[in-house]
Amino acid sequence: MFVKKIILKYKEIFFILLITLGFFYKLIIHPIQMVYPASDIIGVYGLEKSFLINNTKTYHDIPLWYKYIFSGSPFLANPSVAMFYPLNIFYFFLPVNIAFGYIFMLDISLLGIFIYLFARVIKLDRFSSLFVAITIMFSGSIILLFYPGHLIVLDPFIWFSLILLFYELCIKSKKLIYAIFAGIIQYNILVAGHTQIAVFTILTSCLYFLLRIIFESLQERNLRLLLRKLLLLGISLVIGFSLASIQLLPIFEFSKFSARSNGISYSFASDFSLPPKQLISFILPHFFGSPLNNTYWGKGNFWSLSGYVGVLPLVLTAVALIFIRNKYIAIFTFFTLFALIYSFGKYAPLFPLIFHHIPPFNSFRVPARFLLIYSFSIAILAGFGINFLIELIKKQKEVRNKINLTRISVALATISIISIVLTLFIYFKGNVSLFEKYILRYSFAQGINHATLYELFVNDLIFFTAIMCCVSMVFFLLIRNIISRKQFMFFLLIILLIDLFFFGTPFINTKHPKKIYEKPILIDEIKKDKGRYRVFDMHGKFLPILQVNDLENITGYESLYMRDYRDFIWSIGRHENKPFESFFEIHNIENPMILNLLNTKYIISDKKIDSVGFIEIIKWQGRLGYEEKNDKHYYYVYKNIDVLPRAYLVPNAKIIKNKSDILSTLKDEEFNPKNFVLFEKNINASLQNFSTFTPIDIIKYQPNKIDIYANLEKPGFLVLSEIWYPGWKAYDNDKEVEVLKANYIFRSLYLKKGNHNITFIYDPISYKIGKTISLLSLVLIIIYFAFYKRLQGLRGLL
Repeated sequence: MFVKKIILKYKEIFFILLITLGFFYKLIIHPIQMVYPASDIIGVYGLEKSFLINNTKTYHDIPLWYKYIFSGSPFLANPSVAMFYPLNIFYFFLPVNIAFGYIFMLDISLLGIFIYLFARVIKLDRFSSLFVAITIMFSGSIILLFYPGHLIVLDPFIWFSLILLFYELCIKSKKLIYAIFAGIIQYNILVAGHTQIAVFTILTSCLYFLLRIIFESLQERNLRLLLRKLLLLGISLVIGFSLASIQLLPIFEFSKFSARSNGISYSFASDFSLPPKQLISFILPHFFGSPLNNTYWGKGNFWSLSGYVGVLPLVLTAVALIFIRNKYIAIFTFFTLFALIYSFGKYAPLFPLIFHHIPPFNSFRVPARFLLIYSFSIAILAGFGINFLIELIKKQKEVRNKINLTRISVALATISIISIVLTLFIYFKGNVSLFEKYILRYSFAQGINHATLYELFVNDLIFFTAIMCCVSMVFFLLIRNIISRKQFMFFLLIILLIDLFFFGTPFINTKHPKKIYEKPILIDEIKKDKGRYRVFDMHGKFLPILQVNDLENITGYESLYMRDYRDFIWSIGRHENKPFESFFEIHNIENPMILNLLNTKYIISDKKIDSVGFIEIIKWQGRLGYEEKNDKHYYYVYKNIDVLPRAYLVPNAKIIKNKSDILSTLKDEEFNPKNFVLFEKNINASLQNFSTFTPIDIIKYQPNKIDIYANLEKPGFLVLSEIWYPGWKAYDNDKEVEVLKANYIFRSLYLKKGNHNITFIYDPISYKIGKTISLLSLVLIIIYFAFYKRLQGLRGLL
């Protein structure tokens, strides 16, 4: 009896959980498979989470440095790692690759529950709030994130509606506690892993707060009350950023050294702008093809530019805009238009204006990510539309309400008739040649089967017509009193679910991790070498396989990397001049010395290498498990016989204060790295010594710590093929010594004659300061909640 009461009381919440299971049924029936194709999970996020979990369990410490990509890179300071995001706890209890699918399900459920609660707070009825939740949960902007594996985009966005909820309560009650809750939610957004979405959502939520208090102040005309509300907004922001300092300060430090430290180019930032002509895909989602059958011919990619929310929500949005006048309609109409115009990117004036004049935005690309705000706003407007209809039905005996229902029904019937006529005309009179002539104009979708595109277009048109006819029929039956109000609501909900189910579920697929990460024979050949070295995957095809097999790479696939390292890698040879791309595309090897210095012993290429010093050890034809195409490729593995060890002693040094001259010297055939090390500033040590080049053994190698032992008969310079970065400290026989920046990007120490127990420790000051601020903020919040009831009592006495 008790359970039944609970279910009835929270039936909408249980329904949200139930339909989430239905949409992700492929994960349910394949519980040990992972998200697929999900290239970003396979190649980036899954590897990061595995590194985080495995090293935390092994060393009982948080790994702060990442050895597998870019010859070593800050790990904590990489936003995508999201080290302190609360939902990361699930990776400790589930196999990492499997966990992504279930966290996707959890995110979708939480998104639905949070927006349902927000809709209830802004006075939508229970059914309308449920309608809003379903619309946003399975809209194209959300559900399509599953296909490329962009969980990192979804993680911060799910909290957006919850922060709006607390801001709404904060405005209505003027209570500090809601500002604190809003700050805690902001922490979740800031540490969830995607800086761009965090900025979008926090700025939008602050704008929502400001617009709401403007509407309130127009009625109250109380300046003191207005200032109090603004203070609460400020408190929530301070709490959110203070709690997140443990993550934000290392990120800020990293940003100063990254390739994007001075922003990105406008052409790069405006990638994935939504062309206005592609708005037709918001109604006919496959008009520009589909990635599922490799027929997509629109700009950008299918999932980034999708704003499909279903047909019915658009109809209900129109109802809301025509018949309702209140502050929420005004605010979310503004958000809808702003998000849409911003998503146009380079095709509209708003994005260029913001990009050039508001600093945070000059570091972000993909303007179309603002479609998340568009979909959210449309869902809210649709909720007001359905809520308005329900109120009309309750009072349809009144003449005015009956007239409004009739007008809506007539409008829907008219659209349905037009759709039927158009569909029948195209179905019986249209053909592929007309489609090519008037739609493709003989220039678009080259190399794609036009018959398949035409079929997708016709199917979308038929589906749209069917939805409109069903909606019109439901309205007609309602007006004729053939169905009741509850039946009317039920049918509309079913229409919405069918629409979004058939659109979204084809993009949800799984595959067994063993097949995805299947190890090719060439990796076995490299693994025969048990030494410490790095691999150069020239074209980025083997990045996931290398890390899974504990092989370090000199490249990687990340949006944040060090500017100096990029320039150093580019010195290898001819390359793509794309300074902000996530991968370094090197076409050939012209300067092997760069590879030697990077401790690169093996090179994987899809073409032959003719450079001196490289020996072919295996040629393999095959297809990697995470590749979708069926054709096989040839791959070659070469061994670099001139590779330098990870740590070695060099007798002499030179000072070259111009950084570009250092690179030129390193590429000079006369330069001998076994005799000289190059520094870019004066050092307190003898530049000429009488030692000889000597390989040095690394005793222990951990994410945050490297132990080295050296017994020197003469002084010299220890050169470590590890990347120089602030926060790395060195101790020689327990005495801290200066870590010198050598050979453009590496670490070096000056060592005197004798025994040396050397320890390198990564202990960044940004992390320690951030941790202190975060812990202090957390303690203050705990103290506030501990004395909350007592404080409330004191306030009552006063």
